[in-house]
Amino acid sequence: MLYVDRSEHEEITKFLTKKAVRKKFRIIIRQIATGLYNPDLYDKEEVSGKAKDITAMKFKGKKNYRVYCKEFHDGKRRIVMIQLLWKKTQKNNKQLRSRLEYLGGYHYEFPSETK
Repeated sequence: MLYVDRSEHEEITKFLTKKAVRKKFRIIIRQIATGLYNPDLYDKEEVSGKAKDITAMKFKGKKNYRVYCKEFHDGKRRIVMIQLLWKKTQKNNKQLRSRLEYLGGYHYEFPSETK
């Protein structure tokens, strides 16, 4: 299941519904559904133990945008899109590493499912 962080919902949704981004987003969703990771589309961004389960949806082009996510595995795979960032460098610099570690500390409560 795919979720969006409530505090970033508007910004992430606005970005993902742009015409130039929609097609790539659909491809990424299909990739996620396979359960596999593709370094060019959606991959782990675990820069340290503090950034455990952080992943990124990658939107490369004129600008290198990322939708950073956190995966939860509690019998089901749940992915929360947490933050949209413009990645300005090829490598994960100290500032980005710090941000990913901060996002790694996020916790969410998921609605219980009724049968």
